[in-house]
Amino acid sequence: MYKLTLQGTVLRLADGASIPPAADNADYQVYLAWVAAGNSPEAADEPSLNEVKAAAVASVEMRVEQAKVTAGIIVSQPGMVAQYASNAFYVERWIAAGRPASPDPADYPTAEAERQGFDPVLTLAEMLGLWETMWGQMNAANAGVMLARRLALTAIAAAADPAAVAAAVENLEL
Repeated sequence: MYKLTLQGTVLRLADGASIPPAADNADYQVYLAWVAAGNSPEAADEPSLNEVKAAAVASVEMRVEQAKVTAGIIVSQPGMVAQYASNAFYVERWIAAGRPASPDPADYPTAEAERQGFDPVLTLAEMLGLWETMWGQMNAANAGVMLARRLALTAIAAAADPAAVAAAVENLEL
């Protein structure tokens, strides 16, 4: 006797062996012969609601990370986080100073801006303005993605059955 599993393997009930569906697997060939002789394996167990929810949360988290990459919100590496924080720090100083057209270059990482690909013919104020725009766009995109994530995770947690969990994942708009 055999039983199917949710992972796509076949469970041999006599000894609990898990048989992967591989053509070169002798146990799988015995299973196929058993089915060809007119036998049917037991159906796979339905996953518990907690298992369905865990899979849904993993799916939401993966989609959120993909949306962040697509939107250019890539701050998962420590160096990137530090750079974005540094840029925000200098933009905030520039804004606090009233966005002067000629800020003091000693107060800002001009060489770092050039290393990141900013055109050195831009004025420092223009570079800071670009940083301000990028920072605002990234924050707005991240806020929208994270709100959608929170709504989906809240709906998953509140779901009373697998259909409600599936609807929560399906309704995720990123």
